[in-house]
Amino acid sequence: MKKIINQIFHTFLLTTCLSAQWSTDLSSPQLLGSGIQPQIASTSDGGAYITWITDGNYHVYVQRMDELGIPQFGDSGYLVSDNDNASWIAVYHLNIVVDDDDNAIISTVDQRTGNWEVYAWKISPEGSMLWGEDGLTITNSSTGNMSPRLTILEDNSLIVTCSHNDGEILFQRISSDGDLLWGDGIIKQDDTKNLVSPQSIVDENGDIIFQWLRQSSGWPIYSEIFIQKYDLDGEPAWMEPILIVGPTSFPMGNWSQQLLSAPGGGSFIAWTELSGNVQNAIVESVTDEGTSLWDGGMDLSANSSNFRMSPMLVIAEGTQEMMAVWREANGSQSQRGLFAQRVDSTGSKLWGANGVAVVDLNSSYDYLDVSASEFGDDMIVTYLEQSPNMNGGIYSQRLDSLGNPTWEDDRVPITDSNTQKSDVNSIKGSNCVFISWSDNGSIFAHCLRDDGSLGPPDIIPPVGCDSGYVEIDGLCFYESDLSVLQSMIDNSYASGIDLNCEDSNQYCGSPNPYMDDPDSWFWKIIDGQEYNFADGDSIVEPLELGIQEWEDGRLKSLMCGAYIYCQLSGPIPDNINALTEVEQLRLEINYLSGYIPEMICELDLDYEDYLSFDLTGNLLCPPYPSCIEDHVGQQDTTGCEPVSIIDEPMSNSFALNNAYPNPFNPVTTLSYYLPKGSFVTMTVYDMLGRKVKQLVNQNETQGVKSVQWNSTNDHGQPVSAGIYLCRIEAGEFRQTKKMVLLK
Repeated sequence: MKKIINQIFHTFLLTTCLSAQWSTDLSSPQLLGSGIQPQIASTSDGGAYITWITDGNYHVYVQRMDELGIPQFGDSGYLVSDNDNASWIAVYHLNIVVDDDDNAIISTVDQRTGNWEVYAWKISPEGSMLWGEDGLTITNSSTGNMSPRLTILEDNSLIVTCSHNDGEILFQRISSDGDLLWGDGIIKQDDTKNLVSPQSIVDENGDIIFQWLRQSSGWPIYSEIFIQKYDLDGEPAWMEPILIVGPTSFPMGNWSQQLLSAPGGGSFIAWTELSGNVQNAIVESVTDEGTSLWDGGMDLSANSSNFRMSPMLVIAEGTQEMMAVWREANGSQSQRGLFAQRVDSTGSKLWGANGVAVVDLNSSYDYLDVSASEFGDDMIVTYLEQSPNMNGGIYSQRLDSLGNPTWEDDRVPITDSNTQKSDVNSIKGSNCVFISWSDNGSIFAHCLRDDGSLGPPDIIPPVGCDSGYVEIDGLCFYESDLSVLQSMIDNSYASGIDLNCEDSNQYCGSPNPYMDDPDSWFWKIIDGQEYNFADGDSIVEPLELGIQEWEDGRLKSLMCGAYIYCQLSGPIPDNINALTEVEQLRLEINYLSGYIPEMICELDLDYEDYLSFDLTGNLLCPPYPSCIEDHVGQQDTTGCEPVSIIDEPMSNSFALNNAYPNPFNPVTTLSYYLPKGSFVTMTVYDMLGRKVKQLVNQNETQGVKSVQWNSTNDHGQPVSAGIYLCRIEAGEFRQTKKMVLLK
């Protein structure tokens, strides 16, 4: 029967054009279908998958929404599984993740064999069942299996964790094609205690961290949190699992813990702990070697007289600081509210000892289904506010980096229906925060924009550009190439350099100020054809920079030198290496300053040919990258601070010089001397000894060398201000220098 339904569904997709989109009206959220327990996962194209279970028979449905909120799988979604489940507990088994190809993977538990077994389905963006109509069988253990959890790896393989009824837990890795890579899986058990609640994450080094609870038998129940790291082959990295906390008492009904990947490797772990008669919201920072940094956990609030429950964690995109939100109640639990905290890498509480109130304690409502999303350096908290009669509203609040609310009236409503709601979920998408919920047996959703309004994001519908490309005026351009051009523009305007020209000079400014003049001769070349944009309204940002040649959406040539009058200033962007297809880069006679990033050597340019590459006549400072040190041309270095370079002829020893400048922001240079050819590693660490950035890892010849650090980690993410250590190793030589990053 299901196969017939799916055939009809695919025919429907081909013959139907849907026009619905994200609603701007509180009273008219997007209706997805009938059911309960919706789960959301965002897609790379700005859309989202939403899956749910029908009430009563627990059939599984999914809907894919594009970025404008137009349903892609018919009006009522796509039937994933029509296998019945005899228990209401089925609602706690539903999971969804999305891989890099925007395929949705959904897991649940059903009783088609008579036992609770775990199954998974993989659905393509077009609605194809890639692992078959019946799904992939994950367990076949003839015992009860519960609470599967999914994690996507970089190669689009999948980690599944679940619990057995007999106190065992299972870890399994599944290939993108649906092969069980770890045989029958990794089964962990304890002869005297129960193992429950397994979950996993992938850390920033690509390793898999598993976490679970070990619970004592009898009453009261005492719990311990353990973690273990595994490689992709299922081999443990540590001799034994590492105990993070316990034995301790978790409040009845609040045994959940959160596991979150930490910047630079390692993880954050959050849980609710019972201390006397009070519940505490605890978080621990764990290194990638399994070392606890905060002495068994840090209470997010110092208000020991209140109950703090169910902490939820997110990471700020810019500062990489951890943010948390939790439910709070007074000692008698007659008043309830929501509070939040922000913690830096040292464990310092940035929003006060007790955090900040998202919702003040009050006696009128309880606050359930709390979720959090990062939005740049801000945090968006979404929650269900429920009255004693079980009716409730859904609200969101945005907190800035200082913990201050940014939206009018301290929060925004998501729906104005005062009915019984449940299962509120939220997740960040490319252009908004997606929110879904169940309301009287129906599934609804909204798109919440960064200004607190509802509705589709302010975007132009795509014209069919491939992933990684963006549409501008009906043409597709590679996003990374555009990013480099935009960085040049931003650096120029932000540099504050005195150009020593009068306002009346039409060539004074940056970049190329007269391009907005209707008489401008500015043009760009696309796929060999010349396009003139004399009309200022027709100039396409961020392409308003010099003379460009594009081919198949990739930048082939940029001329922004003599007689083009771009007047660029500031540093050359660190992401200059993104221009992998560029064949001509002419930036001569500008005001470019600072140090040239080493990444420029990754470009496929003929540096010896001045018609292909020219940086002459700028303000660029030595030392220059080795690939261009003989071709950098004449530079005005009067504004450059002298870099202390080791006097090579006077030394027969290895040496690492002090960083310059130091303190710095955002780039510093480290020079070193090798008396002989050696294999050299140079690594940046933070003050906790965690690896931040690998600067050098290669064989190098004898002589004076230099390398720059642009205050990013190995993943290209900016690091926070603070003290860092640079360590060089060459043969038996070891030396460490201290650097101070200011922001």
